[in-house]
Amino acid sequence: MIFPTPEALLVWLKAPSEAPGPEKHHMLPGACAQLSSYATGFVLRSATGEVYTWGDARYPRSLGQGVQGAEAETPGVVEGLGGLEIVKIAACEGGWVVGAVTVFGDAFVWGGRAAEEMRWLAGLGEGVDGGGDGDGVGLVKVVLGEGIDIEICDIAVGVERIVVLDVEGGVWMAEMEGEGNGAWKMVEELKFEDEGLQGGRRKVVDIACGDGNAFAVVEVDDE
Repeated sequence: MIFPTPEALLVWLKAPSEAPGPEKHHMLPGACAQLSSYATGFVLRSATGEVYTWGDARYPRSLGQGVQGAEAETPGVVEGLGGLEIVKIAACEGGWVVGAVTVFGDAFVWGGRAAEEMRWLAGLGEGVDGGGDGDGVGLVKVVLGEGIDIEICDIAVGVERIVVLDVEGGVWMAEMEGEGNGAWKMVEELKFEDEGLQGGRRKVVDIACGDGNAFAVVEVDDE
């Protein structure tokens, strides 16, 4: 069911048993802080930092949990992230990969439909709960490169492309096909070390990713 107006949604929320509503709805503990979708499912971040997924059980790696059948149609916790406070999630409507960033600056990715995509994700960091092999659900902790130890504050996921932003304003991108054999590569064009436009210092403060493009929001400090 699609609610025709915001008012109709509010009426149903106040009295679900007395007003027309959707065929399915899910009750979760706490408030919803962020909701996104990918090709065959949904991912939700609660206000307390837990991550839930639900969707098509035929793609358990995108769900990040080993559920089967109708069980996958109900939100379930991504257990590989258990005990970690997640501050950002990312997914792409036409993609199969999901990403998350913790309050401590670690990033995780999981998902993939084909074996090639799973191998690509496994090569982007350290495996957690299988990391792309065996019967695990394939969570991978992002490692930007050997000897690179810097906190990640944002992540954006597209189709066959992932972008992360570090706390110093550095933008890193990994593409399944293209230069670098799918590994992480800093976007040098967005690395601002000197004074920028009109004498102001520039820094990337936000990122986004779509089907075939990636975007960055650059803040200019004139002071």
